[in-house]
Amino acid sequence: MTPKMAKARCEECPIKDGVFVPPEQHPAPRFVILGEGPWKNEAEKSRPFCGLSGRILDKALSNAKLLRRQATVLNATQCYPGRKLSQKDWNVAVNCCRPAVNAIIGDLPVLALGEKALTSREPGMKGIMKWIGVRINGTFPVFHPAAASRGPALLVPFNNLVVRFGQILNGTFKPLVWPKIVIHIDQKTPYEGAQHE
Repeated sequence: MTPKMAKARCEECPIKDGVFVPPEQHPAPRFVILGEGPWKNEAEKSRPFCGLSGRILDKALSNAKLLRRQATVLNATQCYPGRKLSQKDWNVAVNCCRPAVNAIIGDLPVLALGEKALTSREPGMKGIMKWIGVRINGTFPVFHPAAASRGPALLVPFNNLVVRFGQILNGTFKPLVWPKIVIHIDQKTPYEGAQHE
């Protein structure tokens, strides 16, 4: 079988017969948007993030002063399986796509959308909620925009995380500086706490 992408190991993949959704590659990208895997809408239009999740993502990117056309957009797996995958099949599919995905990403900063995107870049990093908003070897994990689409409780945090990624990328992110703390133990001896950075 001819690989659908250079360096992919399609012949070993449990979803090799799925619909291939090619990456959306920019000739000189500033960053990479890495999703989990295409779904029905993406398979029909042959484009990643073209449905509701894509609209949520595009709005957050706009708020972050980033443009989708500045990025390469792809998924941890490139084929729509047409069915729900078992965890074992998912892991095998990610491992089959990983060499191709990593070759495309190179050393660019990555906005990883969801736990499966994070674990495709950083195997062993389970539990997306523990890693959200923490830069890990150039990868900035956030939850998937599909989760944000389920209600406003996650929509605002998703947007804020993408804005933070944009600030880091654009060099405008200012880390929190704790204010100087003065505690008066008595009238004569103030205690001045250390300022943390």
